[in-house]
Formats: sequence, C-alpha cells, structure tokens
Amino acid sequence: MKSLKWYTIATCIWIFVFPITGITGWAFMISGSLAIVASIVKFVLKLLGIDILLGIDIYMLTKYSFDLGVFPDLIISLIVGFLLTIIGIWLWRITKRIYQWLGSIKPENC
Repeated sequence: MKSLKWYTIATCIWIFVFPITGITGWAFMISGSLAIVASIVKFVLKLLGIDILLGIDIYMLTKYSFDLGVFPDLIISLIVGFLLTIIGIWLWRITKRIYQWLGSIKPENC
C-alpha cells in the first residue's frame, strides 16, 4: 500500500504538473524568440521599404501587455519560460527518482 501512494504521487506529477510546466515554459521561450526575430524582420523590411510595397504590417509587435514596452515583455517571457523549464526538469528528475526508489523496494520490506 505504501508504494501505491508513491506511484500515485509520481503519476500525478507526470500527468498534470510536468507537462504544464514543460509545455508552458517552452511556449514562453519560443514566443519570446519568435517575437525578437519578427521585430528584426520588421525592421529590415521597413529599412528596405519592402513593407509598404508588400503591404506587410506586423502590428502585434508594437503592442505590449505589461505597460513596460515591447522589449521588456520579451525579456519577461524568456525569463518565465526559462524558469518553467527548470521547474519541469526538476519535477522530471524527482519522478524519475521516485520510480527508481519504488523499483528498488522489495515486497517483503513494505
């Protein structure tokens, strides 16, 4: 019965917590990086005057969510993504150790 409790805890971490932190962390990091690349592309297109010819307008890059400006928002998204990824890796290691520990327990010791 003791090992069932630990299997349940490890399974809940794997099913709920780890994917949320891992996927959200990567989403934050990718969105921040994509926004930086898109702002560079926008600058180059504006510099060359191609944005007017092609009718390209990346309006979303001039919007910001925290009233800090666009660049600090990108830095915040990269930091949050990095922290969530670290938390996800940490949870993965914890569940891996729980499963290894459960595998080392012999039924007569329970």
